[in-house]
Amino acid sequence: MDQTIYSIPLTVPHRDDAPFTDERYQYLRHCAEAGATAASLRVKRNELLRIAAYLGPDASEGIDIEALQRIATERLRRTGAVTAARRVVDIGRPWLRFLGWWREPTVVFQYQSQLDQYMTWMRNERGFHAIDGGAMEPDNRPIPALVRRSQHATRGSSA
Repeated sequence: MDQTIYSIPLTVPHRDDAPFTDERYQYLRHCAEAGATAASLRVKRNELLRIAAYLGPDASEGIDIEALQRIATERLRRTGAVTAARRVVDIGRPWLRFLGWWREPTVVFQYQSQLDQYMTWMRNERGFHAIDGGAMEPDNRPIPALVRRSQHATRGSSA
């Protein structure tokens, strides 16, 4: 085991009553290994202590942005400090991602069925196909051929 990490006292668990002690200090050790300074580790440690106090015992099943925002709102209500509320998200989300507990919100596109119908029409009626990023381009690609003929004609006239 790498003893250099444990030379930073902020990464060694100390007595606290907040839940998820092992998880919090595992993340702090990870941050220390990645080169975090003692000052940033102190801020993270204190913030994780507060966040953990708000998480329920089922947190490992997943936490989303709405739950984290509720913690931030409560923090803002108690302290009146917008920066403290922002730290809840800025420190809590990477910690939860590290643990595999973060749940990305699923975005539901209201007009997905109409878009699918349009893409089908473009493919079937207009000869287009989808490329990376969902863009459409023609299957037969007549424009590159036109460009090649134009380039050939331009070269021929300049010679």
